[in-house]
Amino acid sequence: MKVRFKATPEKKTHLRDNLWLKRDGQTFDIPWQNAKKLFRDYPDNFERADVPKLGTPLTKLISTPLVSILIPQRGRPTQIKRCLELILENTSYPNYEVILICDRDDMDSVAGIPKDNRINVVIDPSKKRQMFVGKINYGFRVSKGSYIVYLANDVEVSKDWLIEAMKSMMGAFPDGMGLVAFNHGDPQKHAYHGLISKKFVDHYLKGNVFYPGYIHFWCDLELVAIAKRHNRFCFSPKSRVYHKPSKDNIHAEGWRQSYKQGANLLIERSKRGFPL
Repeated sequence: MKVRFKATPEKKTHLRDNLWLKRDGQTFDIPWQNAKKLFRDYPDNFERADVPKLGTPLTKLISTPLVSILIPQRGRPTQIKRCLELILENTSYPNYEVILICDRDDMDSVAGIPKDNRINVVIDPSKKRQMFVGKINYGFRVSKGSYIVYLANDVEVSKDWLIEAMKSMMGAFPDGMGLVAFNHGDPQKHAYHGLISKKFVDHYLKGNVFYPGYIHFWCDLELVAIAKRHNRFCFSPKSRVYHKPSKDNIHAEGWRQSYKQGANLLIERSKRGFPL
């Protein structure tokens, strides 16, 4: 973290406009004890030097880059059909593709989906059946969009959900690197499902939307924590997405396999600053 000390009439110092680096308790340019005392006595004199300032949502888009909507798919033929119908009906954003990442032995579950040239069905090539995290990371690699949406197959989107999210993304992050949370009615403004830029994934996440160690649960908590750490997270109140969890065998399987595993991994990695 780079920090600039701003000299004021109350505190004139040789540190004027100097930058110093603090990482894991190690401080360069000035001794750590001196830095802590300055922070305590003159907190208003410090500003982050490496964090961009957030912009504001746009009222009108000036461009419409391709957005890839990634949906891991297994079972739930009724839910995925409804999910896709609402995407086609409520997405006023003009430039998008939908990628369903399916298992080879489960193609019957997508037999009844809407026929539309924006919907692409791909088969996950992994020899071991992957769940949410693995399928999203594979979908990212085969996607063409500059921006990525990750959704579950039991999600229902509201009218203008994507265009409002893109207004937030392009207004808050003019350089094209950020994560936008949809409005789930969540007071914590958490990105259970979200819109993320390919630039952000390549720059901060080394080419995976989610850390591959996760199976399903808690992967999004880590993603949000990393985005917030770099001031690359914003919330889009007008972009409403409803998650209607299916209490079925697929849900039970994911819960058994990944809930505790993900919680332990999140705690372990957060202590180490989410190394990549």
